[in-house]
Amino acid sequence: MKKSTHTSPQPPPSWLSAILGKAAAAMLWVILRLHGATLAMKDGISELCLPYYDSQGSVLGTRILRTVDGDPSAPTNWFWKGKGADAPYGIWHRSGWDLKKPVFILPSELDAALAWSQGLQAVSPGADRVWQESWNVYLDSADRIVFLGDDFPSWLSASDLREHAALAPSTAGDLLSLASRHDGDLKSHLHAQLKNLRPWRANMDAGGEQSVGRAQIDAGSLLRSRNLLEDLEKVLLRTGFAGDLNQVGLIYLAFTSRLLDRPVSLAIKGSSAAGKSYAVDRVTRLMPEDAYLKMTGMSPASLYYSNEKFAHRVLLINEADGIDSRKLAYTLRSLLTEGELQLHTTRAKQGGGREGVVIKKEGPVAVVTTTTGVKLHAETETRLFSLTVADDAETTARMIAAVDTPIPEKVVRQWQALQEYIAHNVAQVHIPYLSALLGKIPPVSLRLRRDKNLLIGLIKSHALLHVHKRSHDDKGRIVATWADYEAVRHLLNPILSEMVEMTVSPQTRETVEAVIELMQENEHRDGVSLTTLALTLGLDKSTTSRRVKRCVEAGYLVNGTGGRGRRALLLPGDSLPAGRSILPSKRSILEG
Repeated sequence: MKKSTHTSPQPPPSWLSAILGKAAAAMLWVILRLHGATLAMKDGISELCLPYYDSQGSVLGTRILRTVDGDPSAPTNWFWKGKGADAPYGIWHRSGWDLKKPVFILPSELDAALAWSQGLQAVSPGADRVWQESWNVYLDSADRIVFLGDDFPSWLSASDLREHAALAPSTAGDLLSLASRHDGDLKSHLHAQLKNLRPWRANMDAGGEQSVGRAQIDAGSLLRSRNLLEDLEKVLLRTGFAGDLNQVGLIYLAFTSRLLDRPVSLAIKGSSAAGKSYAVDRVTRLMPEDAYLKMTGMSPASLYYSNEKFAHRVLLINEADGIDSRKLAYTLRSLLTEGELQLHTTRAKQGGGREGVVIKKEGPVAVVTTTTGVKLHAETETRLFSLTVADDAETTARMIAAVDTPIPEKVVRQWQALQEYIAHNVAQVHIPYLSALLGKIPPVSLRLRRDKNLLIGLIKSHALLHVHKRSHDDKGRIVATWADYEAVRHLLNPILSEMVEMTVSPQTRETVEAVIELMQENEHRDGVSLTTLALTLGLDKSTTSRRVKRCVEAGYLVNGTGGRGRRALLLPGDSLPAGRSILPSKRSILEG
């Protein structure tokens, strides 16, 4: 490791002195300089450069902290100078550690260096960085890994390090803040905290019981409800929601299904600005943060190497275009189908060479995504159930006139607590009438072989949602009632009936009938142009084009030109179905 070669003392940054006081800042600055730190000043902006080393002392990368000098409250900006280092800060000290003594994992490089100045063993993933699973090898021999603060970091629950982890309870989660509160007495305070460590396992056991009780209290009246989807509709209507309430119900059940062995995944489709995320955002607001993971863009490798826990969470992907690449789509499909990911790869060994490792990400997961496409990749499409946002003028007028108001925080907490309560009371779900139900579904389409799993998943999700009102059998399973099927049938039947061509949506019927009526006029005998159809429907051409594309794919309209680059003249195609239901009623099932 390269030591500082400066002969004249350089004072610490003034913002560091303002946080720690002159004496503590000077001591920390000596430690940082011994580890190659440099400081540059220009126009009142300070740039602190911190090298990262490997165990042999070679520089892996340099991280820069840029801030306004003299202002400890000014925003800070961390960034890499060139390539980043795939290692925690301070890991080069490992060869001199006593692994029977505690090793701290602290939030930032400055926290780690401050710990060294107090004679403690510490590393840091780096400010604004998360500990990587591949770094666990550096600490797998440590008897005790210590975190500072009022709770463990979220990534620890999915890490092998948790069994060796302990918490040093503190109102400050970082060492710099703690030092500013214990000026001149930080070392004795830390050593006192080390005598009062709270192990991970004890924390989880006690915290689990407390959190169940707290969730039950906070959920309140929701745990007395017999129809939570109806209650959900009332909450949204009171806040000015003007979207499709049936879609809200399906989205909410998909989120709840994350707790099942086979969750339900959805693709919300619609043209740009149609409000695809409108319902999803409302449902997400009512979910605990650990129920979902928002992802706007990703690579195949990011799914394998992510520090986030995937199991029993919803991957919320904004715009399915972000999963269009063949490799990424394949990886995501594998996660949905197999319920886990496994990557066989290699990594560098300490002392040189490489070794084979298996990176495993546990599922199952649900995926909820939005897209402007009429169809996704064929293989992806089969694993996500599609919901289409209504594009009719009436819905648009209603959404324009709506005055949205935020859901009150008290209501948000109540619904979040409901999901926490459900998560603590998860069990297998038994549907006693399942064989009779499936036997009454007409086998009119091959897709029903797959969609029956969607139906089963939604019924189970509805039963799980109402676990407080459902009985358990002698095997400990939640027993679904007819109310669960009837609620799901109300939401799903119109969509599924259209997908198997037993009926069509009001928008499809309106579009096809408009073409038929226009062709009865002499000027449109050869076909109807997109422009004319849009004017007749009172919609813009983009929305009309999406409708036409769906109608053409279903065979209800035909492009009469048959050639690329020529104006599309639309002609009627197959006759519209009369309108029948694919899902049988409770009465017809019971009648046999």
